[in-house]
Amino acid sequence: MGATVGDEVDRRVMDAAEALVAAFDALREARLALDDPRLSSGHDTQRGQGFSQATNRVESAARRAEEALRKCTVAAAAGRSPAAFAAYRLGDSRLAAARGELRGAARENEASGKAAHLSIAVVLIEQGLDATKDLIFVPEPGAAAPRGGNERPDEHAVFIPSLTNRPGSE
Repeated sequence: MGATVGDEVDRRVMDAAEALVAAFDALREARLALDDPRLSSGHDTQRGQGFSQATNRVESAARRAEEALRKCTVAAAAGRSPAAFAAYRLGDSRLAAARGELRGAARENEASGKAAHLSIAVVLIEQGLDATKDLIFVPEPGAAAPRGGNERPDEHAVFIPSLTNRPGSE
């Protein structure tokens, strides 16, 4: 028996979720690279090595975030949701801005300016990934909005394993 459309959608959603996790892992590595003590070294060689590694990690996070955005967009397309397209546009704009910051870091000669561009790029990548996750993770119906300062805004998210049970998807 061949695979159904639902099976294909489920596979794409799982691939997208895997890409999203890999992108968040790469983002964590980029953040750690920005805390490298070599970035504030008095020796140009060490500082240069630190910035080279940090730049590579941030670029890797951007690449993985772009891959996750593509996969999540394809997986969400089965739902035909205008909200999914809005999440795509937001994620895409944040990742494009992060790429701009990476270009700015490459042009920068001063260590403080380079560090600022890389830090901004990391924040923009994170914002892009937050929008990207909204393509395949949606709030659970009836879930209360987070209260107090102790809950994360995405604590009540639920994973959609199949988008095929929507009207018009048969």
